[in-house]
Amino acid sequence: MTFNFTRYLYELEEVKIALLLSLLNKSEEVLFWADELYYSEYKQELVDLIWKIYYEFYSSLNPAFEAYL
Repeated sequence: MTFNFTRYLYELEEVKIALLLSLLNKSEEVLFWADELYYSEYKQELVDLIWKIYYEFYSSLNPAFEAYL
């Protein structure tokens, strides 16, 4: 098993989970985790994760938000 680490040596999958949980809990920590992915050169993973979260949790109640994203 290969581990991928971010710039502050967080494991990549753990950062994605933390971002999701922070977003669902409406915590300001979501900004930290998004920055951690972005500045660790995981920009495409961040974009993919945002779309995945949108379609799994928010699209049914907020379909117009897709145009905003």
